[in-house]
Amino acid sequence: MSAKADLLIKAKNITTLDPARDFVEKDLCIAITGDTISYIGKADGAPDATNTIDYKDHWVMPGLINAHTHLPMTLLRGFSDDVPLKDWLEKHIFPAEGRLVSPEFCRLGSKIAALEAMLSGTTTVCDMYYFEPDIADVMDQSGMKAFLGQSFIDFPAPDNKKQDGNDYKLLEELIERYGSHSRIHPVVAPHAPYTCGDETLKATAAFAKKHNLLYSIHVSETDFEMKQSQEQYGMTPVARLQKLGVFETRSVFAHCVHVTDDDIKIMAKSPTAVIYNPESNMKLGSGAARIRKMLDEGVLVGLGTDGCASNNDLNMFGEMNTGAKLQKVSLADNAAITAKEMLIMATRDGAKALGLQDTGYLAVGKKADIISVNLRHSNLQPVHDIPSLIYSVQGHEVQDVWIDGKQTVKDHKCLTIDQDAVFDELAHYRERMDF
Repeated sequence: MSAKADLLIKAKNITTLDPARDFVEKDLCIAITGDTISYIGKADGAPDATNTIDYKDHWVMPGLINAHTHLPMTLLRGFSDDVPLKDWLEKHIFPAEGRLVSPEFCRLGSKIAALEAMLSGTTTVCDMYYFEPDIADVMDQSGMKAFLGQSFIDFPAPDNKKQDGNDYKLLEELIERYGSHSRIHPVVAPHAPYTCGDETLKATAAFAKKHNLLYSIHVSETDFEMKQSQEQYGMTPVARLQKLGVFETRSVFAHCVHVTDDDIKIMAKSPTAVIYNPESNMKLGSGAARIRKMLDEGVLVGLGTDGCASNNDLNMFGEMNTGAKLQKVSLADNAAITAKEMLIMATRDGAKALGLQDTGYLAVGKKADIISVNLRHSNLQPVHDIPSLIYSVQGHEVQDVWIDGKQTVKDHKCLTIDQDAVFDELAHYRERMDF
């Protein structure tokens, strides 16, 4: 007789995202033992369990993976909308960050971000920001999986105002405290090729390679960046990063809106992944990344929301919806990207992009990162095709969330972060800060 499981989930509608299984299956059971999936199959072969949940009107699937965001920027949500990109960055965002960003800012913003992310079905995030050790403490408490990228930039930053190497000190602190953590992963995160010189890019790449850390960077987000790189260096940002040795590290390139065919070929031949951020790219007027071309050439593509200053939410269901539609309209082809492909980007390929081998899809031996979507909502009925739900799920329909077998959201309520306390803290913070 098989060992007793901790939890048995009975699912009427399930998408495991396991490439060895059908994309959508009916009437399966998932057993969780500890932090791991110990059984997937029909009820007649399922083990006994301490607790059982029967989802008759739900969609069960892997937790979503937001592979590029800026968690504390929830505090800048709606701060400076509808402003031309260069002015938005140089006259609004960078000055506001220089004035406001502190360890307290990062902790509070990350609490709001963790709440928003989990309540809409995200179980893993890849962040890039300042004061990452403080963000790490919050994410550890939340129960989420988090890749936390300490930023490097070649001008005074909130956590490196004197440009005296404090960014490296913070990264080393992050590694010391969380380098062997099961859910928290330190990341090296230079901001972008246009804000970092050759020496910074080479040094951070060497550091990432030495410590076997993920390397996260914005690349070719705007046409301006592409033109500047070609004028200043005589090559595209992707070609420059290749020359500087960045492709020798495990890397994720956020955006890649303006890339050439040669750039795509370079990325396809490397372990580098592109992280597609469609809503941010649209809101900032950056353009539409050539995702269909990248996929056809063999580039690994994950999905991200970017930060709440350039997107306004961390809703990965919304990102899948928009991401598919942006490709369709930009290519004038309604089959350019399918709902199934977006689901793969948001789960299995997002995990692969971050180097996670034990999550991203549901299978025996994988970590139990599972979400349930309650289908008893008027905007979801009737259900004709499960993958097509990405065009109608709005995020609030996510009912339950498990991360490493631990339930973090139950009946639409976060169990690991006190939402009321966070909102009270935010109200007090707003009174003291000049936004």
